[in-house]
Amino acid sequence: MRALWVIFGLILRDQRSAMLRGAALSLVVLVMGVALLGLSGWFITAAAAAGIAGVGAVFDVFRPSAMVRFLALGRAAAR
Repeated sequence: MRALWVIFGLILRDQRSAMLRGAALSLVVLVMGVALLGLSGWFITAAAAAGIAGVGAVFDVFRPSAMVRFLALGRAAAR
């Protein structure tokens, strides 16, 4: 493990901006993944509740599905 930290230190010293950019992008991927999981879970639950309640015809599916697509594409682009 110590050798790994030495290698990490060498890379960080030589390529600091690339490491920081990679860390920022990995954080973006993590945040978008969590948001995607939460939004898609809410969307499935709300659609099921609207269908059970009988208001499925007026339930707006376009905005949440657009956000799901945005988060999925953003996560893929950040990777």
